[in-house]
Amino acid sequence: GFPPHHGGPMWYADEVGLDRVYARIREFESQFGPQWKPSALLAKMAQPFDSAQDDRVIAHA
Repeated sequence: GFPPHHGGPMWYADEVGLDRVYARIREFESQFGPQWKPSALLAKMAQPFDSAQDDRVIAHA
Protein backbone atom coordinates (compact mmCIF):
# COMPACT_ATOMS: atom_id res chain seq x y z
CA GLY A 1 0.00 0.00 0.00
CA PHE A 2 0.85 3.67 0.08
CA PRO A 3 2.05 5.10 3.39
CA PRO A 4 -0.13 8.08 4.39
CA HIS A 5 2.88 10.40 4.51
CA HIS A 6 3.44 9.71 0.78
CA GLY A 7 -0.01 11.04 -0.13
CA GLY A 8 -1.74 7.82 -1.10
CA PRO A 9 -2.73 6.42 -4.50
CA MET A 10 -4.90 9.37 -5.55
CA TRP A 11 -2.05 11.81 -4.91
CA TYR A 12 0.25 9.57 -6.95
CA ALA A 13 -2.23 9.40 -9.85
CA ASP A 14 -2.58 13.17 -9.76
CA GLU A 15 1.20 13.61 -9.82
CA VAL A 16 2.02 11.20 -12.67
CA GLY A 17 -1.24 11.45 -14.62
CA LEU A 18 -4.17 9.07 -14.96
CA ASP A 19 -3.08 8.16 -18.48
CA ARG A 20 0.20 6.75 -17.14
CA VAL A 21 -1.54 4.94 -14.26
CA TYR A 22 -4.02 3.46 -16.74
CA ALA A 23 -1.23 2.34 -19.09
CA ARG A 24 0.62 0.65 -16.23
CA ILE A 25 -2.50 -1.16 -15.05
CA ARG A 26 -3.03 -2.41 -18.62
CA GLU A 27 0.53 -3.78 -18.50
CA PHE A 28 -0.31 -5.56 -15.24
CA GLU A 29 -3.45 -6.97 -16.87
CA SER A 30 -1.47 -8.45 -19.76
CA GLN A 31 1.16 -9.89 -17.41
CA PHE A 32 -0.96 -11.09 -14.49
CA GLY A 33 -4.46 -11.63 -15.81
CA PRO A 34 -7.96 -10.20 -15.77
CA GLN A 35 -7.98 -9.35 -12.07
CA TRP A 36 -5.96 -6.27 -13.15
CA LYS A 37 -8.49 -5.14 -15.77
CA PRO A 38 -8.94 -1.39 -15.23
CA SER A 39 -12.45 -0.09 -14.61
CA ALA A 40 -14.45 1.54 -17.38
CA LEU A 41 -14.42 4.78 -15.38
CA LEU A 42 -10.61 4.80 -15.16
CA ALA A 43 -10.40 4.11 -18.90
CA LYS A 44 -12.70 7.07 -19.58
CA MET A 45 -10.95 9.42 -17.15
CA ALA A 46 -7.53 8.56 -18.62
CA GLN A 47 -8.54 9.84 -22.06
CA PRO A 48 -7.56 13.36 -23.15
CA PHE A 49 -10.02 15.99 -21.92
CA ASP A 50 -12.15 17.96 -24.38
CA SER A 51 -14.42 20.33 -22.45
CA ALA A 52 -16.62 20.95 -25.50
CA GLN A 53 -17.61 17.30 -25.80
CA ASP A 54 -16.90 15.83 -22.41
CA ASP A 55 -19.25 14.84 -19.60
CA ARG A 56 -16.47 14.34 -17.04
CA VAL A 57 -16.78 17.85 -15.63
CA ILE A 58 -17.26 17.64 -11.88
CA ALA A 59 -19.15 20.48 -10.24
CA HIS A 60 -17.78 21.63 -6.90
CA ALA A 61 -20.16 22.85 -4.24
